[in-house]
Amino acid sequence: MPHPALISCPRKEGAALSLLVALSGAAGCMLRYLVSRLAASMAPDLPLGTLIVNWTGSLLTGAMGGAVAAHLPSGLRMLLLAGFVGGFTTFSTFTYETAELLRSREVWPALGNVVLSVVGGAALALLGAMLP
Repeated sequence: MPHPALISCPRKEGAALSLLVALSGAAGCMLRYLVSRLAASMAPDLPLGTLIVNWTGSLLTGAMGGAVAAHLPSGLRMLLLAGFVGGFTTFSTFTYETAELLRSREVWPALGNVVLSVVGGAALALLGAMLP
């Protein structure tokens, strides 16, 4: 089964949907910024914000690819996945923060970040896919 965000939409929806996806992505980006700021105020030495947004994004992506997808029009799935979740999650920040921990010789926190992000993200995507 192809990823739900890659399911094509009818051509007539193209321009309007593209604009909505962009706006949805901006909303996801703003929420990521707010979550990251809040998490940094609680745990300034840990990449907690990135972990939270990537775990949440994994859960949402799994849900959009699972049973929830059957109840949503393809345009809405595109809006949510390519737009909102795409703007909300960030792999590049995860890799940068892990590299910075390693550069600072914080090997165990870096390893913990990788394990929690990858294993937790995969588990939450699976959980999301099993939602009714």
